[in-house]
Amino acid sequence: MSIRTVLAGLVLSILAFSANAQGVAGKWSATMNGAQGAMQIQFTFLVDGSDLSGMMVTDIMGEIPIVDGKIDGNMISFSINVPGGPGGAASMGISGEIEGDELTLAPAEGSAAGGADQALVFKRIE
Repeated sequence: MSIRTVLAGLVLSILAFSANAQGVAGKWSATMNGAQGAMQIQFTFLVDGSDLSGMMVTDIMGEIPIVDGKIDGNMISFSINVPGGPGGAASMGISGEIEGDELTLAPAEGSAAGGADQALVFKRIE
């Protein structure tokens, strides 16, 4: 085996580890179509061990902090407090799975908005 082959394998291993270590941290974006038309949704996730925090930003609701966030392997869960509505703010649990540069999020079962049938795929933008 040549030194060139060994170095190429080492570089590929380092790149694969770096991509996996990046995990969910960063900015993610998706567009959701609803009754008021298309709404751009962005998440910025910050990771500290198994704790997840950050911000959700939409062009309709503005900035909403992420609370009670957790990471378990490639699975994440967190809550947001959605403002407005007849009863005031409502807490919504959200869970999802990360695969590379795609993050599938859905309202948690039992949450005000539904479940897995409401899933939305986000793409990494940073």
